[in-house]
Amino acid sequence: MNILYLTEFTSAIGGGGEVAFANYAKEMGRRGHNVHIIAHNSVSDNSADGTCPNIHSVRIGPDVNLRHGWFPRYTQQIAYIIHLLVQGGKVIGRRKIQVIHANTMSPAIAGSLLGLIYNIPVVVTVHHVESVQTKRQRIRHHIRSSSRRAAHARYPRLLRLLCERTILSLPLSVVHAVSRSTAADLRKFGYKGKIEVIANGLNIADYDVLPREHMPFLLFVGRLVVQKNLDVVIEAFAKASVTLSSAKLVVVGDGPMRNTWAQLARELGIEDKVLFLGYVSEEMKLELLSKCSALVFPSLIEGFGLAVLEAFAAGKPVLVSDVDSVKELVSDGVNGLIISSPADWESKIKLLLSNASLCRAMGWNGRIRAERYFRLSRVGEKFEKLYYSLIFDTAPEAAAVSKATTLTFYSCT
Repeated sequence: MNILYLTEFTSAIGGGGEVAFANYAKEMGRRGHNVHIIAHNSVSDNSADGTCPNIHSVRIGPDVNLRHGWFPRYTQQIAYIIHLLVQGGKVIGRRKIQVIHANTMSPAIAGSLLGLIYNIPVVVTVHHVESVQTKRQRIRHHIRSSSRRAAHARYPRLLRLLCERTILSLPLSVVHAVSRSTAADLRKFGYKGKIEVIANGLNIADYDVLPREHMPFLLFVGRLVVQKNLDVVIEAFAKASVTLSSAKLVVVGDGPMRNTWAQLARELGIEDKVLFLGYVSEEMKLELLSKCSALVFPSLIEGFGLAVLEAFAAGKPVLVSDVDSVKELVSDGVNGLIISSPADWESKIKLLLSNASLCRAMGWNGRIRAERYFRLSRVGEKFEKLYYSLIFDTAPEAAAVSKATTLTFYSCT
């Protein structure tokens, strides 16, 4: 099968959604399919290049000096769509592409147009419907509208809504939702087309490279943007650290809220206990996951929560906000703690930082769940069936059976 993947970026520097999407492509390459990826040209983003002989990566302009937490300007994205249409047409013509799979936003717009022009089925991945989640979380969590948050929240929201409306009005074969929650939000948003729910996955063994420890620090991994809600954790940690003098909060990631949240830590007198490391290598992230007591994931707008799954793979518990999509991963009191009120963060932080045996037990339960339900091989199998169902216009099960005798799969390292 010849598959064209369209995405802005392919590494963690672009965010969890980009990592998950690149994982789909890599897994299909491992399964023996010819995979072609078109993405932004960025020297800081080349994680999919050379990973497997079946994967052919093309980088197009405009050149982007990508920083974690910041995304290209809308003018750059418009130029990217134009270049994507041109380069995508060339790849389709040369490689006899059978399926186009596009990540959300600008790649989705280009992908749908390419599918229409060349009569190729198009799958678009939607990680979350921000406009629906924003409304729900404002009601549920009483999101504060202080200047600290509002300064970074006003402008992009209307543009995001416009982009979501545009994408979901395009002629798509199927929309891939990463969670049942995202699928439900798509229906609330008014989308009436076909939706396929396939959760994200990981190569679980990648998280066994280091021995697990339980040192007295909490870890946050993610973009430093308003919806990640990190200030709630910083404020709660300031209170908890009064009695947990050796505890630390380690923040991995970058973005427009970094200076604001660093200033908050200074105002609370805990600047020496909250460590902002910025964007780190994959090796450093794995080391921090292997040593932390727990991962904090306070985000209020989320389609899946790949960092939660990474914590489980590393055998660590999580503290998460009460968000529908994340609750598809986390069972309260089993593999983590679900926190429904800002006032509860302090007590939950104290509970885990002062109880290593509880952290180990919950982390083990998380690992079992990751191995049982979220292996990347399972994700690849589901996408394979979906793609064949679109190519041959049959039910997914029938398509897989009809092609089983003619396929040869092999692995790449």
